[in-house]
Formats: sequence, structure tokens, C-alpha cells
Amino acid sequence: MTDPKQIFHAASDFRTGSDILGQRFGQRIWPMRATVVTAAFAAELYLKCLLLLTTRAIPKVHKLVDLYDNLPSETRKAVEAIYQSIRPGAAIREVLIAHNATFVDWRYIFEKQDKPFSLDFGNLRDACAALHETTIGLRPDWKAE
Repeated sequence: MTDPKQIFHAASDFRTGSDILGQRFGQRIWPMRATVVTAAFAAELYLKCLLLLTTRAIPKVHKLVDLYDNLPSETRKAVEAIYQSIRPGAAIREVLIAHNATFVDWRYIFEKQDKPFSLDFGNLRDACAALHETTIGLRPDWKAE
């Protein structure tokens, strides 16, 4: 069985990487694609970690909202409460729906140059923060690592 702690560390690594890349926003060279892809992947990994911690199983899906919907209702409520504390009035499920394909779409963004797309990166980053904090709530001993 996959170790949820290892998934948590990987998610945290990708979230940190995205945050570091995002600090270059507004500079002449900003690796936007890498910033977005790493944040989307972090969200997926946090959701998979939460699933292992709460249900002991990860469904064979990659869509963020599908992973979220497989969480037990009390875990979803905890995630939502933390997300609401970061973004009052917003719903994390809506953010996950909006970013279901972000990982794939942004890896290959050059293929979509003739198609419109949108991104609310702040919501995605805040979703990662809420998922991280929810995981720490379940495993406080992981906070110091």
C-alpha cells in the first residue's frame, strides 16, 4: 500500500515549488506553466493523501472534483471550513471543478494557443493550502516535517 505520509510530502514539495515559482510573477521571466502545473498536481496529491488517511483507498481517477467527492463527508466539511476561512463565501468544490483539467491543459498550453482559457490561480493556491491544513488536522505530527 502507498504510504500517505510520502504522498503528503510529495504534495507539499510541489506546493512549495509552485509558491517559489509564483514569486516571480510580474518579472520578465515567469515560469507560469510550471507554477500552475505544480499547484494542480499538489492539489491532486493532497486529495489522494486525504483519501488514504480516511478511506484507505484511492479511486483510479485524476479529476480533482472526483477525488474530492470520494472523501467522507466529515473530511469534505473540514476542507470546506478551512477553505472558507481563507476565502469567505467561496466553495472549494467549485474551484476543484474549475481546475479539473488544469494539470493536463497547462502542461500542453502551447497546443491551445488558438482556444480561449481562463485561470484563477489564487483560488487554486488557496485550495492547496486548505487541503494541506486539513491533512495536518488529521496528522498533526506531520506539521513539523
